[in-house]
Amino acid sequence: MEALELLRQGGRKKVGLDMDGTLADSYQAILNEYNAHNGTNFEIGAFSSYSNWSMPLTFPEYERRHHDIWTHRWKTIKPSISPASMNLLVAAHSVDIVTCQRAGYGYEECMQRWLGEFFPGANLTIRITRTANEKAHLGYDVLIDDAPPLAEELIRNGRLKAVLIMVDRPWNARENYEKHRGRIVRAKSLDHGVNLLANGAMLRSDQPAKVRHRYKAR
Repeated sequence: MEALELLRQGGRKKVGLDMDGTLADSYQAILNEYNAHNGTNFEIGAFSSYSNWSMPLTFPEYERRHHDIWTHRWKTIKPSISPASMNLLVAAHSVDIVTCQRAGYGYEECMQRWLGEFFPGANLTIRITRTANEKAHLGYDVLIDDAPPLAEELIRNGRLKAVLIMVDRPWNARENYEKHRGRIVRAKSLDHGVNLLANGAMLRSDQPAKVRHRYKAR
């Protein structure tokens, strides 16, 4: 069965929702701190590539700041989804948070607190992976993510059933997945992605879908 057809069928699905850059606007929080400490005015578009960005911040420094903000100032990280869309998502589907972490970083407890702060009652489980390959093979029907490496893994392995809803971010804007629309669907925002999932038959549209009201928020 073509992966996109799975979404058109409707029904409750297993959904893996990415944390950093997708659900949690952690890149913006890091950038805000960087600008405040250095007197700069970089915008999120400075993260113009998933692996490189046009600002004087090395990857080791980024990782240090990422660790620091999650472990000490996680309340400064804003969600990238409205409460109504999150309620819609968890009411209609079985949702886990699936996020990549380097071994030994130990953000899980802080992320769980963050989820409890912004989405109380959602009861979301966090699953930690180390690579995009591992995330792709977890058996979800739908993955909602911002990471090109995950898209590439799904493209390479056509036997994987997961559909990827790729949320538009500056670091994936240059990637063209038009030839893989049966596997990868673009969403203008995370709220838009939730609407697309609720309206599987409309996934080929490039316009925001209307939410089906049969999915009642909790």
